[in-house]
This record gives sequence, structure tokens and C-alpha cells, in this order.
Amino acid sequence: MIEASKIEVVRVADVLPLLDADRHMGKREAADFLGISVRKIEGLLDQIPHFRVGSQVLFRRSELIAWMDAHRERTTSADLDCIADDAVRAVLGGKRTTS
Repeated sequence: MIEASKIEVVRVADVLPLLDADRHMGKREAADFLGISVRKIEGLLDQIPHFRVGSQVLFRRSELIAWMDAHRERTTSADLDCIADDAVRAVLGGKRTTS
């Protein structure tokens, strides 16, 4: 018999994020997750890590995130200067000049 002092109560709300953390998803859900169309997903199947079960294609959430991170474009200092200038103009009420 288990002693009452050794029983831990876990809230369902604490467990649900763990279950959802690295689950598999189909094309539609993966496309929504990545913010692209299903057609674009289908065109990128040779690049995006996936599983094929019969005719169904599944994607692991963590692998989609890693794939997106591998395609991240880094911000240049010129981009940062432009962002900073735009922020200052927004605060001061000035207009943006194009360069």
C-alpha cells in the first residue's frame, strides 16, 4: 500500500503543455503553425523534416521549430539603425524618410 505522504497531486493544467510540447501534426496544422499554405508545405517536403505513414505526412513540432531556426535571417546593423530611427520618429511624431 502507498503511504499518503508519498502521493503527489498534479494539476491537469500543468501536464497538458507537456503533452502538447512535441506532438505530431498533419499538413494543415503544420502549415498553420508555420504561417504558410499547405501548397507551400507540399513544395518544401524535400527540405522539411517529416514522416510518411502511408499517404499521410506528419511533422514533429520540435523539428519544424528547428527547421525554421535554421532558415532565420539575421538582422544587420543597418536594419537595427532603421528600426531605432523609426521608433524615435514614432515617439517624436516625425515622418519616416526613405533611403
